[in-house]
Amino acid sequence: MVPPPGVAQIVVAGVTDVKPVLVKRWESLAVPVRVLVGGPEGCGVDEWGRPREDDWAARELPWPDGDAGSVQVAADPRQQAEMVVGAVAARGEASSEVAIGAADEEVAGELVRAFGRRGGELFDPAGTASELGLARWFGIWRRWLAEPRLAAVADLLGRSETGVLVKGKRAQKARALCALRDEALADRARDVRKLLEGEMVRERDRESVGELATALEALEKWRDQFLAQGFVRSMERLVPILARTSERTADEAGVILEFVEEVREVAGRLNRDAGFWIEVMLASLPEKRAAAPDGRVADVVGWLELAFEPGRHLVVAGMNEGMVPARPSGEPWLSESGRRQLGLTTDALRAARDAFLFASLCAARRDGGRVDVVCGKTSAGGDALLPSRLLLAAGRGDLPARVTSLFREVEPPDAGLQWEADWKWEPPARPGPERMHVTGFGDYLACPTRFYLKQVVGMQRREVDRNEWNARDFGNVAHEVLERWGRDPEARDYSKTKAIGEWVEAEMETILEERFGGERPLAVAIQVESLRQRLWWFARKQACQRAEGWEVAEVEKRIAIEIGGMAVSGKVDRIDRHKDGRWRVLDYKTGKVKNAEGAHRVKVTGATRLPGHLEGDERLYALSADAKGREVRKVWRNLQLPMYAAGVAEMDGTPEVGYFLLGATEAGVGVESWSGFTAADRDSAMQCAELVVEKVQAGVFGPPAGRVEYDDFAELGMGRPLGEMVVTA
Repeated sequence: MVPPPGVAQIVVAGVTDVKPVLVKRWESLAVPVRVLVGGPEGCGVDEWGRPREDDWAARELPWPDGDAGSVQVAADPRQQAEMVVGAVAARGEASSEVAIGAADEEVAGELVRAFGRRGGELFDPAGTASELGLARWFGIWRRWLAEPRLAAVADLLGRSETGVLVKGKRAQKARALCALRDEALADRARDVRKLLEGEMVRERDRESVGELATALEALEKWRDQFLAQGFVRSMERLVPILARTSERTADEAGVILEFVEEVREVAGRLNRDAGFWIEVMLASLPEKRAAAPDGRVADVVGWLELAFEPGRHLVVAGMNEGMVPARPSGEPWLSESGRRQLGLTTDALRAARDAFLFASLCAARRDGGRVDVVCGKTSAGGDALLPSRLLLAAGRGDLPARVTSLFREVEPPDAGLQWEADWKWEPPARPGPERMHVTGFGDYLACPTRFYLKQVVGMQRREVDRNEWNARDFGNVAHEVLERWGRDPEARDYSKTKAIGEWVEAEMETILEERFGGERPLAVAIQVESLRQRLWWFARKQACQRAEGWEVAEVEKRIAIEIGGMAVSGKVDRIDRHKDGRWRVLDYKTGKVKNAEGAHRVKVTGATRLPGHLEGDERLYALSADAKGREVRKVWRNLQLPMYAAGVAEMDGTPEVGYFLLGATEAGVGVESWSGFTAADRDSAMQCAELVVEKVQAGVFGPPAGRVEYDDFAELGMGRPLGEMVVTA
């Protein structure tokens, strides 16, 4: 640090946080350095404008009260912001006479929102910084360079800059990628290509998956070239292409290329990979800050900047320990004495500085001004906070009153208030369905709103970041194995456990090869062993069924019924025929089911609460006899098996119905029949189906049920009942 020629003196004004190492440098200069600071009388600073530790550690600090100000305690950051708004409004001064400060970033954000709710725009310079759009893109690109996984591709497709690399249609490709990651656990580009070569991709999706495969090939090519050509050359080729995205991107590209030019020479000498230089670039690029709006009421000023605010009315929030004074530096290996010897700022120096600033802020407003201080009890996350030690710097006579004020109980801001949503989800308006699937009736009986979101709007929860099967995946693979077994005339006629077990195990391996090739995630490999065990249990139970005279007659039989003008379709997993002429309809289940009838209807008791959209219609009920022959009233909640029975009406008589369970234990595998199922049960279920069709055709998709057994839309409720967060018809 050498002063320019002709400089006779250096003047530093308003700086109270001079680092000791800088003081040593100033002392070695050939010209004098003069430091000017403003503060109260006898301000206790050294010749370099630094508050003396011993002086300020023992000082009593002011406590604003009466006309001079106030000290308030709030429950959380939001209540702190409301108190600041109240303090500013009560004084009623021009905004030029008001200084608003926040020592806590959480409170600063709440201040902006609190003033905004009242029509005043508050500007927070510290809270508006954001990285360049291209910087975010290169952050994702770095992940793709490090490991070419589809999770990085999903994020790349979410950025507009990627469009020029994959020839557009980003949304369609992202949708196809999301489906493959969810349904097939695709993790790499080769997984997508393998799925496309096989039969797992549906015919209607082949075009979009093909376009996705082409896009992945393009991104892989760019990756290979980037890694091969090195950082500088690759950036000079790639950045101008990305700059075509928009005018904003073009401006940002110029900043990035300036960095590339600056590191050209050193990048050529250092043997570092492209990911290293991208990381350096991201750390070096300037933050993008929004310009202060012209019509703002005021600015939210940080603690250290408040000394330069001229407003006669000062309101400062976030006066909590850890904010004022700020938290220790946090290097466990560097002690206070070590920092002092190295010429770094110590915690004691920082505490003295903040005590000096607080005293100065109050002294500057003692003649006609006002200081309102707000501190919080808890953070936004619920962590307990302590008031700043500066507020407890008092003599023995005043300290008890300060402690009582600062540590008093504070009523939560929402106490006594009824919760009300600021806004609600509004699903797109769609006409009711022209056709329904058999399984959709159970969805509607459980909740009409969730039925609408799932069956009409087509909303579906995706789990793209998992590396294991969910319950749906496990069930789908088991169903596919047993479907292929049932379609093979020879295999389905096997009567020995060994023959059945070996066939279904081999077919399971074939299906897994189609889905994963030779590489299976570890979690899936463990789940495969569970499925293998269940299939062998199935083989044993199936051999017993064969010995009892049951034969598989048909699998995956499609049914079509018309109810009230509504076309209803379904697919029966399995139809068996007995040697004595009986028939039965079976549905495979890998989940937990107590019994077939209990999965479809339950006894009405005094505690039974019917869904609001179905109350008052007798078609919702069925009558059946209990174990003692007494008539019992039951309410339908699922119609699947009875509707299957109605769909195979060409068979002689009423078929038996039930589940073939594939449970997690051997005892949980086997046929679970609906004992005593009759034509009357089937007809009662069909009457309930007529009720559902009438409601659907009338557009009745609300109110939503409070609770359902499996809720795919719990996230929409955000912890509240769905009816409080979703607009329903």
